[in-house]
Amino acid sequence: MQNPGKRYAFLCPKNQDRIVYLQNIILLKPVILYELMAQTKQLKLTGRIWLETEEGPVLGAGRVELLERIRQSGSLRQAALQMKMSYKQAWDMIKHMNEQLGGPVIIAQRGGKGGGNTIVTENGLKAIELFHSCQNLFLEFLKSQKPVL
Repeated sequence: MQNPGKRYAFLCPKNQDRIVYLQNIILLKPVILYELMAQTKQLKLTGRIWLETEEGPVLGAGRVELLERIRQSGSLRQAALQMKMSYKQAWDMIKHMNEQLGGPVIIAQRGGKGGGNTIVTENGLKAIELFHSCQNLFLEFLKSQKPVL
């Protein structure tokens, strides 16, 4: 296996097999981290969490934000606009959460004379609470860790 030296870019050179190149990058990871640590005064542990099933992510910061914005605005469309995403993307997220959490997270009522309304269900509120509880535990864990250097 070839040693790519100090090439940290993830673009594969034309004359090298992509799989071999990626394996070299993976093998170099401890070396890269050591060099970064030597150049940096202090590294800290950081990260993000999400809850998932075998079918993929179910709850994360973005999906919970969507539910919270629906709760505030009373509208899936408004929540999607506020988050700069399409209505379809927002609806697909809601549909996926509904399927994975065992019930609807919102109830949408179609418009009419007074316009439509969307409410976050008890299931959706529990999902928001669960995520925030997990996130708070995770943040406490991060704070409890000593700096790497």
